[in-house]
Amino acid sequence: MASPTQVARSLLEVVGYLLMLLLVLIFFTGQGTFIYEGF
Repeated sequence: MASPTQVARSLLEVVGYLLMLLLVLIFFTGQGTFIYEGF
């Protein structure tokens, strides 16, 4: 079994990935040009 720290780290990575996806979706639907200005 994986150690608690490894599990927590992978969970954080998944949550962070989902948050980034969510932010990109919100910005894309709200104001599409914002993404291109940000990156």
